[in-house]
Amino acid sequence: MPLKIVRRPKSPYWIIRGIRLEESTGTDDKKAAQEIRAKREAEILAESVYGRRATATFASAALSYLENGGSKRFLEPIIKHFGTTPLAQIDQDAIDRMARKLYPSASDATRNRQAYTPASAVMRHAAHRQWCAPLLLERPAAAGSGRLSRSTANWQAGGRR
Repeated sequence: MPLKIVRRPKSPYWIIRGIRLEESTGTDDKKAAQEIRAKREAEILAESVYGRRATATFASAALSYLENGGSKRFLEPIIKHFGTTPLAQIDQDAIDRMARKLYPSASDATRNRQAYTPASAVMRHAAHRQWCAPLLLERPAAAGSGRLSRSTANWQAGGRR
């Protein structure tokens, strides 16, 4: 599957061209464009040999999540943390470490809202597309989580608000 780089007319950027592929490298430097082409070719080859499930990364899953209407709130630091980590390597421990690293002095409620929820949304999105196995996350217990509000208790009992 040879890919080559060509300069598009009236554009300073090199593009990668090949079998069903044409995307901008985002650079006008031919050497840098060659390196990007080689990397992209290796990614395509790995995906064709091992399948999408083995090669999908957190960054690609996050991009797909955002393109399909997902919320970008709190997602940027998580994308920076995981980057091109394969989805198959992200588990409960990896997400726990990420939450502690990004929010070391934050409360459990903050970690849940700003780390676990967006990471879980991206992983759930990827699992729906069969890029990874579904991941059931344990979240930190928020202070006072053992108590139910009056409206919640009433709703659980079948009453009205």
